[in-house]
Amino acid sequence: MGVERDIKISGCQSALRQNAIEDSSLLASRILVVEPNEDSAILISSFLELAGYTGVEIASSYKAALQRHAYQAFDLILIYTDLGEAEGLGAIQSLQALEPAFLPVIVMVSEFDQQVCQTFLRAGVREFVTKPLDGTALRLRVRNMLDMKRLARLNQSSLAVS
Repeated sequence: MGVERDIKISGCQSALRQNAIEDSSLLASRILVVEPNEDSAILISSFLELAGYTGVEIASSYKAALQRHAYQAFDLILIYTDLGEAEGLGAIQSLQALEPAFLPVIVMVSEFDQQVCQTFLRAGVREFVTKPLDGTALRLRVRNMLDMKRLARLNQSSLAVS
């Protein structure tokens, strides 16, 4: 019984170490927060930096986000869209067009509107968060989306080798 327990604990420690390694590589990901309200942008950036993310940057407009992503691609875009559904949708599509593979986008909304969310989902958005933000939920969604991007890269590189 003692040996079996030690094996289970050892296996769990190994899995935790592997997750820590994977998570540490995600922590260096480049994340762009697109938020016109400076206080909100700083708060969101702080949530992510407290979680250990080191590549967090802020853009205050869609235009600035497009320019920065065109200059040097980000791994994830966290974008506030209550500036206007059509303008937000256009910005997301333009950002995704700059990314040849998979660009995770998390949309922040003030209130959940099913029709608006379906429009964004059709455009390739995979996650939403509502304001006021829950820091834990935000960090989990960011980690999950970055993990999806990592897996998409691995899949793409394995297809290129085949």
